Amino acid sequence: MKTLRLYWRRLSKEGRQLYANKIGISVIHIENKYVCKDPARRQMPSTERKALFVKESNGEVTVEGLAFDFVIEPVLALISKK
Repeated sequence: MKTLRLYWRRLSKEGRQLYANKIGISVIHIENKYVCKDPARRQMPSTERKALFVKESNGEVTVEGLAFDFVIEPVLALISKK
């Protein structure tokens, strides 16, 4: 399982810019909405955008990794707060 958040953290500044350009959004947009540290704050990307995250990473991001980033980890974070 390769998550978007881990993939993003491994990219250089230039790599992040190139990846964001391939997805069609800004680096700031990715950082603020999709890979922020607090999983409960992450917004669910559209199906099309999820497909782009996987495709444009050349297999480095997996569908299972996206499920962890946007479904499993946010739920676990909310459970642990109570």
